[in-house]
Amino acid sequence: MMTSITANLLAFLDIGNIVLYCALIGGALGAICCGVAAVLVSRNRSKNAAPRVEAEQTQETQAAAERDEAVLCEDFVMSRNVIYSVGAEGKLNVGKYTVENADDASTKFNMRVNGLVREYEGGDIITLADGDTVSPVSGSVIISAFKE
Repeated sequence: MMTSITANLLAFLDIGNIVLYCALIGGALGAICCGVAAVLVSRNRSKNAAPRVEAEQTQETQAAAERDEAVLCEDFVMSRNVIYSVGAEGKLNVGKYTVENADDASTKFNMRVNGLVREYEGGDIITLADGDTVSPVSGSVIISAFKE
């Protein structure tokens, strides 16, 4: 009787070990498959993302070039009491500008540059750096790129 119980127990343990080994092998294969899938997905994302970023940068570059061209090639009328910033996100680029009063009746006008109000005359040259702010105080002002 003992031998049959022992034989049955050993047979049960062998079946248990087989199930355990199958579970371990299945888990390992599942982990490997998940890792391979993650690598493939990340590769596809990086391949697809690169052209999109380049296209966005190209559009931003074209928009900036058009803005630079518009400001540098034409006169720009600044409205009274409107603050204009200089730099990448502003309406004006860094550089030298000639300022003139938009009102022909007077050649003198007041402008606020970086918070300081000062009187200017038509034809005065101002130099603007990145982060500067400009605001006409007494009336609208025409600003144009300085040409030597």
